[in-house]
Amino acid sequence: MKRKKYNYPKLLFAIVVTIALVFGIPYAVIHSVSMEMKIDGKQFDLTEQTREELSAIFEQIDDPAYDNTFDKVYDLSSDDYIKQYTIKYKKGFADQKIFRLYLPNEENTLIVESEKSGKVIKLISDDNFRTTSIYFATPEFFGQYINANDKISFELKTSHNNDSIEQGEVAYLIAKNIYVPSYLTFLVDDKPIKFHKLEDGTNSSYVALIPSTYLSETGKKNIKFLYNSEIAPQSDETSLTINPRTFSEQHLTIAEDAVKEKRTEDARKELKAEMAKVFNKEEYRFIGDIDDFIKNFELPLEDGILTTEYGVTRYVNNELSPYTHTGLDIACPEGTNVNTTALGKVVFAGELTLTGNTVVISHGYGIYSSYYHLKSLFCKEGDEVLKGEMIGEVGTTGFSTGSHLHFEISYKDKRLEAGYFIYGEPVTYQNYPEFFSTTN
Repeated sequence: MKRKKYNYPKLLFAIVVTIALVFGIPYAVIHSVSMEMKIDGKQFDLTEQTREELSAIFEQIDDPAYDNTFDKVYDLSSDDYIKQYTIKYKKGFADQKIFRLYLPNEENTLIVESEKSGKVIKLISDDNFRTTSIYFATPEFFGQYINANDKISFELKTSHNNDSIEQGEVAYLIAKNIYVPSYLTFLVDDKPIKFHKLEDGTNSSYVALIPSTYLSETGKKNIKFLYNSEIAPQSDETSLTINPRTFSEQHLTIAEDAVKEKRTEDARKELKAEMAKVFNKEEYRFIGDIDDFIKNFELPLEDGILTTEYGVTRYVNNELSPYTHTGLDIACPEGTNVNTTALGKVVFAGELTLTGNTVVISHGYGIYSSYYHLKSLFCKEGDEVLKGEMIGEVGTTGFSTGSHLHFEISYKDKRLEAGYFIYGEPVTYQNYPEFFSTTN
């Protein structure tokens, strides 16, 4: 009698399928999670990642072993908890549970309360939400739900509080109640621009600067603001007009040997390369709101005579210079004290062929001030300086026709009219006596 042969691979497959049917489906049902979240009566779809994060929180809070002892008592009925969201949670065959999420008037804090057990869990956001023992939701999760109810404010600010600036001026775009900056975009004529965190104490405000120079194209610019949250996307738009300015001409006669020695293409390349490194260094962090920042600047000299305006076209020895004047030239006696225009951090202090002894200071939000042709330096790179602090003396080093300070303010490498920062208007040959104490 022949023994019956078995098809062992098929038999093994049948056993695996049977086990999966008997145990797998109930397991999947038991461990399945359903959630429903409503904000102001509107239901929101939760991402898989958010479901997993919330599930971990909810399971821990109702764990009998969970100890919800805090460093303070939370009265969740008080007015300090102005935001409250309810989530219906069900896992497998278990009964549905109700959890409430509170957003208190504490920066980056989330409180979760279980209706069933009355237990409370507190989540603090630094890089992520976490308690002493468990990793929780990401800041993106926290920020989305804050912004679902908080209307983001978007503002265009100029020195004249209208929707226009002149060539050489800067405009500020400010967005508040931004809790997830990765969702934020500022667009100028559909091109994204860089933005900076405002250190105004809110931890949720951001500013983007729109600089214009003597070379900027005039006319209307379309400004858009986008907040691409999955939960509550928001957007707004406005416009900014850049008005033209009339810039002066200047004719200089300079000894040819000085031109050949200092005003060379190599000297310009040296300056450009050094400034490129400077503008990539860590910036100064200005603490305060944007109005404090705008009002933070003053003239770096106590007196002087304006010899060259911003944006001047120059003719050197009857030849048109390819380079427009990027700042203000202020003549005064050699050795006159040069002070900082605003508080900040020194990011360059040294000698360059074209600009002589030079200081560059970062003031925050991409704004820098530069001081050229100094006789001596009284600061070094890395120094944090106060407004009005002495950093050097007026001189005539580098390519210079006499004792003076070349002073300029820029947004990175875009040179701006310093007068807008200090006086709210350009400094010209006609109005500088109103602003400067002149010396003869």
